[in-house]
Amino acid sequence: YTGLTTSITTEHPDYPALMLGMQVLGNPGGFSGRLMKTVREEEGLTYGIYTYTSGFSSTIDGYLSVWATFAPQLFVQGRAAIAREIGLIIVKGVTEAEVKTHREMYDARARVRLSSSGALAQAAHTLAADGRPMSYLDTFSKKILSLHAKEVNAALQKYLIPALLCESAAGPVEKKDLTS
Repeated sequence: YTGLTTSITTEHPDYPALMLGMQVLGNPGGFSGRLMKTVREEEGLTYGIYTYTSGFSSTIDGYLSVWATFAPQLFVQGRAAIAREIGLIIVKGVTEAEVKTHREMYDARARVRLSSSGALAQAAHTLAADGRPMSYLDTFSKKILSLHAKEVNAALQKYLIPALLCESAAGPVEKKDLTS
């Protein structure tokens, strides 16, 4: 597990682009993120690897994180693969095609997530707690759908700072494998 705080809330203009960029890197719950494609499918180092934008609200700064599981003998390689992919997305950026795919995926998932009364009630509660109208659900999706690679890359470069990542690991990991 590795992550860092962002010092921004959901009110910050960079939040939608940052959230979408993290989805491109490690689409939570799916196989379309770069980390899953490279670290799992191509390199065979993990069963699961995802990124998250968590803890954000209109008044609370959130954080970015990467979660993965590795067999103990693959930990060092897996850790290096995460660092490499974070570096690549910052230096080379995301493509316009990736942004298009992920913004459409976000919008579709947002609609599906609201298809049950429980999910709708939870969304209404979150909006009320943040002091937002129900129309914010549509407004935010429109922000996501309007994003382009330039904005996503700028947000990733500004907030996903490798030197600030904090790590934790659990399991039979050698202490020497936790230092760079």
